[in-house]
Amino acid sequence: MLTRLHEGLDYLIYRIYIWGGLAGIVVYSLVMGIIGLPQTGNRALIVLSLPITVWFLGILAYWWWVFLFKDKKQLMESLENPPDHTPGTDKLRNWTTLHTAMAFSGGNADNILQNERESRRPVLIWYGMQNFLVLWVLGNFWVWTLFQDHLPANYIRGIWASGVIVILVLYLILTPILVFRARKGSTASYLASLGLLPADSPLVELDMSGTPVDDQTPIRDGAVILTGNRLGRRIVIEARGKQSTTRVESNSPRFDIQSQSGKLQAVENAPEAVRNVLIGMRRAKRWRGITVSGGPDGITIERESRGQNMWLYDLWLAERLLESLHI
Repeated sequence: MLTRLHEGLDYLIYRIYIWGGLAGIVVYSLVMGIIGLPQTGNRALIVLSLPITVWFLGILAYWWWVFLFKDKKQLMESLENPPDHTPGTDKLRNWTTLHTAMAFSGGNADNILQNERESRRPVLIWYGMQNFLVLWVLGNFWVWTLFQDHLPANYIRGIWASGVIVILVLYLILTPILVFRARKGSTASYLASLGLLPADSPLVELDMSGTPVDDQTPIRDGAVILTGNRLGRRIVIEARGKQSTTRVESNSPRFDIQSQSGKLQAVENAPEAVRNVLIGMRRAKRWRGITVSGGPDGITIERESRGQNMWLYDLWLAERLLESLHI
């Protein structure tokens, strides 16, 4: 959900650590080769392997810090200081940026926190399994390097390799389970963080085979209906095949907007505030095939589009228009 894991001073330091560490390892190896490596026992292998091991462990530790603390800190900061306006047009770059912005501008804080925790667990378990495999390989490498004279002759095949096989088998077994749980958590988080839920209907079944932006594709023949409340307004979204209808209930003045090949244009009856919103919006494929109408029941946006979950853009547009009308 968060898009800032690859931003900030810590990530800059991490990148310096990665590339500077690699350069340092190369220089270190060349210097050791020039001055002469130890020739007795495994000391040469220890001298060469130690900086590589430390560098690799530093990478693992950094991502533990990211998963456990950094994204949680960013989430709390965003929830404590939510924006007091509809996200700007710069958030329309893709589904992810728009969804994140919409979640913080009018979503449900409790649901954001709860579903973030639930969707985080499978990621931590999966990353922990990868770490366990790496630590098993590195740990046994150092045991063999330091104590090979006291280990059984078949240590590498009997213990080291057997452990790797067992870990890989467990990894293959648990990965589909963790992927399913992560998808389930991402689906719940995707909707609940926006303040939306599937309506109570036997036709609503979510297809878990897609990415989070595809999770609302119905399996059965029927409409997917989402309802909820955002910013004190009731939301009803109905998607059926290529067609979708997004309605934000509010007492709006009457106006109509049409799309001319992706450029939104207001009909003559539109208030000036609505026209001003459209002036700042460029022509884009996302606006093709939509019609917008405002009235005492609110704003309704209908579209016919091949894209999945294009209703998110329509929800943004409706809230943007209502904000301009000070409703």
